[in-house]
Amino acid sequence: MLLWLLLTLTARPVAARAKLPLIRANSPGVAIRDGADFRADAWNISPAIRPDVYTVNRCKRSQRVVFYTDLDSIAFTVQPGRTYDFIVLLNGRDSAYTRISGVPVLRMPSRQVRVRPDARGGATADTLPFTFGRNHVIILTGAINGSPPLRLLLDLGANHTVISPSGLAKGANVQFEANSENVAFGGSSTVELSARNTLTVGNLAWDDVPIIKLDDPDEDGIIGHPAFDGKILEIDFDQQLLIVHSALVRPKRRADFRKLPLVFKDDLLFIGGVLTNDGRHYAGDFEFDTGADGSLWLNQAFAQRHHLYNTLKTTGTSRSEGAGHRVVNNTQVLFPELTLAAYALRQVPVAIEQPSAAASYAHNILGMQLLHRFNFVLDFQHDCLYLRPNHFTATPYQ
Repeated sequence: MLLWLLLTLTARPVAARAKLPLIRANSPGVAIRDGADFRADAWNISPAIRPDVYTVNRCKRSQRVVFYTDLDSIAFTVQPGRTYDFIVLLNGRDSAYTRISGVPVLRMPSRQVRVRPDARGGATADTLPFTFGRNHVIILTGAINGSPPLRLLLDLGANHTVISPSGLAKGANVQFEANSENVAFGGSSTVELSARNTLTVGNLAWDDVPIIKLDDPDEDGIIGHPAFDGKILEIDFDQQLLIVHSALVRPKRRADFRKLPLVFKDDLLFIGGVLTNDGRHYAGDFEFDTGADGSLWLNQAFAQRHHLYNTLKTTGTSRSEGAGHRVVNNTQVLFPELTLAAYALRQVPVAIEQPSAAASYAHNILGMQLLHRFNFVLDFQHDCLYLRPNHFTATPYQ
């Protein structure tokens, strides 16, 4: 679904900020190095937001974060759970109060109830059957605040829980107390926010769940990846089962599983892959998005950097949209090969964003037309992923 949420926090009085570090800028654009991740156009200075909060990537241990303006820079060693304030003086007159936060955005404190033993490894697990939605997206049955059963999309491309108008109409009693800005594939929008709710799916329950309201989802609601933080999430498309483990049942015991690092950027999940065309290899990190119903989407920056326009077989055009108002026009091509870990997929349909002056979405996206061809184990304790092909691997793409 390609969503993430930015929360505007209450600023401290200006007097308390008198001794804050100060850097200068003439341009609002900021580059950020966040651990090993560097992005040239990561941030815009916003004096109107006090403070403007940047949340670091997956802050489980200390990591170095550097802001680079066109004139200056500032660096912090960010510790989990702590915040760091400074001021950016824009054009010599506008003070932008800025905060770097090591506090995860919208994390859900989870509790497992009625846990059953897992016969495969002695660890605890909850097994949840799921059904397929459009293009094999995963649909779970759950409830919000004791509601009647709701159809909930498992969207690991979202970093929060969502309720839609249909979910509210079915009896999800969600009380909204505030507004916030939601940034997504289709742009940013103001959304209603409810801070404390209960979510239940099968034998799993979460308390104090932040929920936002979106009008776009086809389902009654969305469950994002923070619901499984600290857990092991197994997705078995062969049996249509979602299994939530408290400890890793080593998939390496099954010889056909392969391991990849699970990378976090902008509080979203990424895995590495390699595209191959005419003997040339194009490596990248691709957003792992179980809410997207395409196969692979490449932004114009990636396409221009690797000179992909007019070098691949064109099969047509398409349009992409997410939780926002912007619609992206694409050229459809066939890529000869995409490799994930040791597994190569042939003749993969890929949507390449057409060149445009509009700001592009920052990431490339793996969607469910491709992802459902593998079974996965996502280890949110050690930030890695295991995958192996399943019986859908050789089925035709839509």
